[in-house]
Amino acid sequence: PLSIQLDIGDTKQNTARLNVKDMNIMLSSKPATYKHPLMPGANGPHPHLSSGPRALTVTEQGHFISMAGKKEVEAFNGCWEIVWRQTALAGALICGFDIPEEYKRNDASLPKGKLYLSFPIWTKVALREAREEKEKVLAKSKELQDEKQMHINKMEGTGNPIMKALHLRNAYEAMERHSFQPVSKVKMVPSDDEIIALQDD
Repeated sequence: PLSIQLDIGDTKQNTARLNVKDMNIMLSSKPATYKHPLMPGANGPHPHLSSGPRALTVTEQGHFISMAGKKEVEAFNGCWEIVWRQTALAGALICGFDIPEEYKRNDASLPKGKLYLSFPIWTKVALREAREEKEKVLAKSKELQDEKQMHINKMEGTGNPIMKALHLRNAYEAMERHSFQPVSKVKMVPSDDEIIALQDD
């Protein structure tokens, strides 16, 4: 089984959190022939990119701790699909559930309705290629950051106004070139301790 932890709340602000722990699920290769949530891949505009909804069993419901104590979070009618998106670095494993009631902890809440969880997935070949690209991008990013800092230091260290202007321009050029590096994109590429093998490839 796969163990899922949910951290619900506004990550950009210091607000209340709803931490759902130890939700365990089991994926099956059999089609989900029972009533289940509509899936974004199979029921979306490009169903040919989806594996189709497959059966999923919640072997252990998750829980969180509130002022009233331990509270179980029920998730029903689970199913899953794999979507291989065109031009994307990775595919997506998407799980869908029905949540029968709202769960709250202070101002953080998991509303009643549909819950979808998405996890990036990779083939071994694609992951190896993505890691090679990640190394190149991060190395170039550091090179440009160092170049920018070098020109800033030279600008601050000279009393010549012409040289100050020249180094400031060079620093801005390095910063602009750095902005075109897909750093945030390649940071999504996982390391070995961040992956779980689903099958041989």
